[in-house]
Amino acid sequence: MRPHPVLVAVLLGAAGCAGRCPCPAPVGAATVAPAAGPAPAADDAPVERDVESLRELLRAEPDGDDAAARVLAALAPWVESGRLRPALRHLVAASSAGLAPAAAARRRAKADQAHDMLEAQLCVRGLLAACAGVEYRPEGLVVAQTRAAVEASALPRARRTLHDPAFVAELERLQQAPFVAAPTVRALVDGPASFPERARLFASARRTIHVLTWAFYDDGTGHEAVAQLVAAARRGVAVRVVVDGQTASGPPYGAAVAALEAAARGAPPLPIEVVRWRNPARRHEGQHRKVVVVDGEVAILGGMNFGDAYSHRDPADPRRWRDTDLLLSGTAAAHADALFAMIWEQRTGRRVAPLRQELALPAATDGARAAIVDHEPGDEDRILLSLCKAVDGATRSVDVENAYVVRTPALAEALEAAVRRGVRVRLLTNSDETLDEPILAYAVLRTARDLAARGVSVWLQRGRTLHSKLALVDDVFAQVGSYNLHPRSHRLEGEVVANVLDPATVATLRAAFERDLEAARPVARPEDVVLPDDLLGRAAWWLFPDLL
Repeated sequence: MRPHPVLVAVLLGAAGCAGRCPCPAPVGAATVAPAAGPAPAADDAPVERDVESLRELLRAEPDGDDAAARVLAALAPWVESGRLRPALRHLVAASSAGLAPAAAARRRAKADQAHDMLEAQLCVRGLLAACAGVEYRPEGLVVAQTRAAVEASALPRARRTLHDPAFVAELERLQQAPFVAAPTVRALVDGPASFPERARLFASARRTIHVLTWAFYDDGTGHEAVAQLVAAARRGVAVRVVVDGQTASGPPYGAAVAALEAAARGAPPLPIEVVRWRNPARRHEGQHRKVVVVDGEVAILGGMNFGDAYSHRDPADPRRWRDTDLLLSGTAAAHADALFAMIWEQRTGRRVAPLRQELALPAATDGARAAIVDHEPGDEDRILLSLCKAVDGATRSVDVENAYVVRTPALAEALEAAVRRGVRVRLLTNSDETLDEPILAYAVLRTARDLAARGVSVWLQRGRTLHSKLALVDDVFAQVGSYNLHPRSHRLEGEVVANVLDPATVATLRAAFERDLEAARPVARPEDVVLPDDLLGRAAWWLFPDLL
């Protein structure tokens, strides 16, 4: 997940806001009236007056969707006019008196980051002139479209199961990806299972290594992976890497990527190419997919980046996150490679392999099958549609394990409908004690409470951080990948999952899920979910709803 610096502290903590936390209004093409209250000072007024006006605006306590949207809309002119940044800097400077120079500098940097984060939120909604072409689908519209797509079935309710080929065909049409042969599907539960497989594949590669990742961490695991890729390139293997460009721009993620790039330029140069993924037209979007494909024959796909927290390199390190990958072979791996090829061509203009739609599709088999489902920011969200459709086909059980479950009304509606049909629905997500980004605690727990009120059996993680993105339906369907159940994945991130039809894989993953539940805390009643008394978390809920 992309880090969420505690930037609201600048906008709200320093400003003394005691904001409430309603859901944001569906802002899009409709014009939103500015919030009532003092307008920004005239252009020639002292910056101190701007700061006071900003404080008064942010002290508004949004009580309802429209009120929160009006506050966001009222902040847009501050960004457009260029007056928000100096006002934030002045506000921070006033609160930094007496701090050491280094601490004061960090606060000044946060003022600029807060400005950029608010600019991103406004841009997502098309509320800035520079983002006027951005189409924002309000959450209510997403829910309605998802419901309509899922319910548009030609099958009677009794046949809407994942055991029915006609229902599976409907699922394939929604996810825009076919289920193809995957002779090998192996669940890699946690880093000690995944990273030795990655090392083995890198060492055995004959022709190509293709990597899509969010980050190489500047730690032992990140640099070890770089060394493995360099060693493969020295054997003549073509190594191509796509990494999120914003993440790789500096510590703690920049040095390992820079080392890989330096090896490519060495003497002699090595067959290594690195693309730092950015979208110039929509610079707030990111590359969050995690896929490794070797020789187009074997793929590892899931939630793990190249870092110590994922690999568990040091058994004594408390940052040993719980995560899940899948190893896939056969046509499914070829489709993962074709996804890489498509993204590579988009960014470089050069082709490296047949695109997925050009691959010959084998006849359906009785063995394991997998579909590689991609998500581009701003599309109709094929991953969310596929998960909701699979839940609609549940007859006995739905189990969801996800690191960040925030504002998921479309999925919440599907889960509630499953509960009404008598399906056992269980969800495991992080607690306030295990979240790696504490500012998300309020949003995650508020969502957990809402799901519990809808009849979902909720568990909250204890101990180590949960980073896994896993869903299981009945004894036949599994979804594993990079997609977090929060607005950022939906709105801003490139994501990918493998949807698998295979009872053996589901059984292995369900056993892991059951072990995770044994270590978690069950929520007996919705009111047992205690929301943290966190001003910043509550403020982020309404001020940055699409960035959580």
